[in-house]
Amino acid sequence: MDLEVIPMHVTNVEVIDNILKEFGFLSVLFGSKPKQENFLALFLGITLCPSATVSAIAEWLGGWKNQSSLNRFLTQTQWKVSLFYEKYFGWMKKKIHETNGIVYFILDDSKSTKTGDSIEKVVRDFDHNENRQVLCHPFVVSLIKLSGFELPFQLTLYDKTKKGQPNFKSKLDIAIKQFRDFLRQIKPDKKRVIVLFDAWYCAQKFISTLPKWVGWVSRPKKNRLVKIDGFWYSLKELQRRVKSWDYRRVKVGNSYFWACYLRVEMKNLGMVTLVLAKPSKYSRSVEFFVSNMEVSAEEILRHYAERWDIEVFFRTAKQNLGLDGYQMRKYKGNRRYWALVLLSYAILSVLQCKWKKTCKTIGDTIAKLRMSLQKLTQNYGISFGELIEIYVAAKNAKL
Repeated sequence: MDLEVIPMHVTNVEVIDNILKEFGFLSVLFGSKPKQENFLALFLGITLCPSATVSAIAEWLGGWKNQSSLNRFLTQTQWKVSLFYEKYFGWMKKKIHETNGIVYFILDDSKSTKTGDSIEKVVRDFDHNENRQVLCHPFVVSLIKLSGFELPFQLTLYDKTKKGQPNFKSKLDIAIKQFRDFLRQIKPDKKRVIVLFDAWYCAQKFISTLPKWVGWVSRPKKNRLVKIDGFWYSLKELQRRVKSWDYRRVKVGNSYFWACYLRVEMKNLGMVTLVLAKPSKYSRSVEFFVSNMEVSAEEILRHYAERWDIEVFFRTAKQNLGLDGYQMRKYKGNRRYWALVLLSYAILSVLQCKWKKTCKTIGDTIAKLRMSLQKLTQNYGISFGELIEIYVAAKNAKL
């Protein structure tokens, strides 16, 4: 298509301009014209295409890029995931140091279900949601939450097939490495950092690696032991000892709870703040929260509520960004795809912050991005692929 017959604003797509300006390191990673085209094709495909498979993305692009071209970009083209993360962490460090307030480091794990055992590093693992064994890629994910937006930090495959071997890393080992990478790469020494994690990671092995200046909040299991008046009780037993008048009404966000605040010694964790919380004063449903910080029950509950953002990430990444739909056989291609999914979520989070008047969620941001680009392609009778080709050609022509 001749660039001269296309209106100038088609070759100057503001939203893509803003993305490439904000994430300037992408021009270093994907400097050549083919790499720029393939990156934008996959980013828009991952973000906007209804299906996450490479073949579906190629079809969605209007046949401009075939499936083989996109597969080669993910499996054969010379760009290093290690360099990607180096540049991505550098950008993230700058954003964190530009932002005031608490930096939350949130940890959790999930699974990406697969349909064939020919996919490298796929394993069978128990899925509690489906209550059965599934074929999947299990992984540990860390998310950094700042005031205004969330940034995925790392996604690491948990390879249970290596269990018993010298190089095997458990989920706790992976969590420890991810947090140490965060401290080494981001260096948030002058920031208030709070680590949030569920009961699975509430273990001495992980918590003992956290620096003393770092706060943490978790949910302990009810069989954890605490010392009361010289005797050890499980949390389940402690719940029966706490009377209804020991609770007081607290407000967290727009919700009200009844909470009991205790400073106790927890086995293997030392002195901690323990909060028992329930939805009403006489409810029998009690949840436990534990922290190393000597702050109020309201603060403990408010901090832990921020952990919900990683659940939002998993849901969005699986339903909208294809984290549950890729079917590439090669681990190298899947690892690169994961990196692009993390980047896509970071881009959407930044756009949501810029469009905060109209976009309250990542889903709203995806809808607005889709609408703006669809309108552009429909008005000028071009496909998404042609839009990318025109855009990249125009940018390279200016250079």
